[in-house]
Amino acid sequence: MKKQELHEKVLHLEEIYRDLDISAKKTERTKNDAIQELSEKFDGLRDSIESERQVFSLQLKKYDDERKHSHEVKDKLTEEVVRLREVWADSQEQEAMWETKYNEMLAISSHREQEIF
Repeated sequence: MKKQELHEKVLHLEEIYRDLDISAKKTERTKNDAIQELSEKFDGLRDSIESERQVFSLQLKKYDDERKHSHEVKDKLTEEVVRLREVWADSQEQEAMWETKYNEMLAISSHREQEIF
């Protein structure tokens, strides 16, 4: 009987081994499935982050271009203001000169008028 009992125990141990092997394979598949799922999620997140980075980069470039353009326009306007101030100053000098000449001519005319009469 001992041989029979021993044989039954061996069969029982083989059955336990098979169950453990099947369980280990299932666990390995579950682990691999979880790794695959996490990998896919990570790839999706990486793609999303890259897409957002590209959008941000384009917006930053657009902002930088607009800022440069604003500075160029401001510089041109500043140059125009300086030029107009110079023109205005010149016109003030011209006006003062013509007023002086007018007064001189008026004085001469008045003096001649007095000589005539």
